[in-house]
Amino acid sequence: MKKYYVILNNQQSGPFTIDELQQRNLNPSTPIWHEGLADWTTVSNLQEFSSKIGATPPPFITNNKKPQINNKRFIVIGLSSLLLFGIVFGGVLFYKNLERNKKFNIALDLIRNYDSLDVEAFKDLASQNHGKAAYFYGKHFLIIEDSIEANKYFEIAGKNGEPFYSQYGLASNQGTEYFNDWVKNNIKLITNVANDGDWYMQFKLAYIYANGLGVEKNEDSAFKYYKLSSDSNYVTALFNIAYSYGFGVKKDETKAFTIYKSLVDRGYTLANFFLAYMYEKGIGTSINFDEAIKCYKIGASRGDKYCQYNLGYNYYKGDGVKKDKKEGLKFLELAANQGLEKATNLIKVIKAEQERANYQQNSSSSSSSSEVHTCRYCNSSFTGYGYGYDSDGKVDIGYKGRGRTTEFLFGASYISTGDFCSRRCASEAYFYNVKQGGLLDL
Repeated sequence: MKKYYVILNNQQSGPFTIDELQQRNLNPSTPIWHEGLADWTTVSNLQEFSSKIGATPPPFITNNKKPQINNKRFIVIGLSSLLLFGIVFGGVLFYKNLERNKKFNIALDLIRNYDSLDVEAFKDLASQNHGKAAYFYGKHFLIIEDSIEANKYFEIAGKNGEPFYSQYGLASNQGTEYFNDWVKNNIKLITNVANDGDWYMQFKLAYIYANGLGVEKNEDSAFKYYKLSSDSNYVTALFNIAYSYGFGVKKDETKAFTIYKSLVDRGYTLANFFLAYMYEKGIGTSINFDEAIKCYKIGASRGDKYCQYNLGYNYYKGDGVKKDKKEGLKFLELAANQGLEKATNLIKVIKAEQERANYQQNSSSSSSSSEVHTCRYCNSSFTGYGYGYDSDGKVDIGYKGRGRTTEFLFGASYISTGDFCSRRCASEAYFYNVKQGGLLDL
């Protein structure tokens, strides 16, 4: 009976009978030898084993070599996975940038259409390292006079792709003299940015020329860049163009009226005052008091102090509207509360007139008006309220107690009741006291 030798686990084993080999883990590639063979062969080459070998196992590895791996397959799989990850990650970044830019453009349109700063939107975008949003958030701090925070965000703008806006913001935060010097040294750069179509910087350059900041004042250049900015529909540029047409160097009152009306229709508050004024005075259109009052009311309701003043004045005087002193005083006080000095002064006049009327009414039944007084200038006797003068030399009937200074009217104080018998004596007394270097000691 044949005896077989085999190589199992890299070691020679045997001899075995054919039945014994069936108990071994043989496969077609297992090395085998028996007497009569010139050299080693494999099980698959021996006919007596052809019916005894089942499924084919992995090949025998010689010389301690590891099985071959299909590297190309793994490379393809790896690259495909990496590409898929890149597409997904890139898509997420693209979507985030799309949403970020959308939010920025909405906030920017608020400036363009209403000259309104969406502080919260710019704050959020600045925290995401959006350069231009950081500039506008810094501008918010410039408005509320927090120069440290303003500089912080102007610098962030520069670190996130907006070096020009960063420089402009930092320069504008250093005072007028520094800013003028910066403009003088960088006017070409500012002009290049404006000429590249930046509507915001077109407006800034126009403002620089209009006010002579670092450059020679040039109304034509100012108008040119206001016009370019207004072509992008920036409301404040349109407002300045309208002013130039209506009251400035490019006189065209009809164009001014048309632009102001379009701005009012867009809800731009400042335009209400000018449109109302043009209706009231018939500038660029026919006189229309109803439309004027309507515009004043819209502006006043939105907090425009100039509309509040004119509306209050018209109500008080009954100009273009039914006279209503109470309503007039209400709007004048709203304007005065916003620091409009003209409103404050008019309120003083109104209240002084009211006090004078009340005093004269209350005194009409008393004997005060029939009392005999001595003129302090000519020493003649007179009855009634007498005359007085203020520190500007204005002479009027006195209406308060004798020998006392009264209300301030446009910065001047009226003098007492009954001190002078006539306007002439009061007037001459005033000039006499001016020559003496002070008010008459009453």
